[in-house]
Amino acid sequence: MGLSSEEKVDMVRSLIEGEPDEKVLDFCTKIISEDPNNVDAYYLRAEIYFNMKNYRKAISDYNRVLSLDKSKYEEVYAYRGDAYFYTDKYKQALTDYTKAIKAGYGDEGIFANRGWIYGKICQEYEKAIEDFNRAIKINPDNAEHYNNRALAYSLLEQKDKAIQDLNTAIKLNPNYFDAHANLGLTYVSMENYKKAIPYFSKAIEINPNYADVYVWRGRCYEELKDLPNARADYTTAENLGYKQ
Repeated sequence: MGLSSEEKVDMVRSLIEGEPDEKVLDFCTKIISEDPNNVDAYYLRAEIYFNMKNYRKAISDYNRVLSLDKSKYEEVYAYRGDAYFYTDKYKQALTDYTKAIKAGYGDEGIFANRGWIYGKICQEYEKAIEDFNRAIKINPDNAEHYNNRALAYSLLEQKDKAIQDLNTAIKLNPNYFDAHANLGLTYVSMENYKKAIPYFSKAIEINPNYADVYVWRGRCYEELKDLPNARADYTTAENLGYKQ
């Protein structure tokens, strides 16, 4: 007597950690061919596709899971949201993340990603800050959350809070390029060019091949009437391929 569909799915679960993805994927596909409404097999195959970074196929299987039995796998909204996020389908990701949070599946990554979408895509900076607050509450040692929240604060003209967050990000990760560059840009927006220069210099030390930072620092030198250093930075930027 052969294995039932449920027994085959249990076998797949036991194989996921130890066998190559392709082998487990083939097994899931075989189960689905024999039992096209096996929600567990679709769920497991979607997980494998996701781990293989085949997000398009993962989304297709997650769609099938939700159409078959959304009550059993509400966490699928979180996973499908990630798949949408990694394929730049931010509107769909936002919808799924919100459903996942309402279902009780909000975690650090979901709040951070939804906050990024609110800030970068939707320009809803207050909502972005709320989500970054929740991500930081879960993990207060992640420098990226402070950097991203700082950008939202800066766009709301709350420069002091932005500076505080960027300093926290740098304290957590002294070689965090984005935080140094963004702190320099924050001071430029406040016309404090002298204070911006050391942060741009540190960013250049971390990544000497990013042309824009030389332009930003060159502008600071130019505003401070230090024309030789300004010209040197502009020349370096051009040599790195910077074009206005």
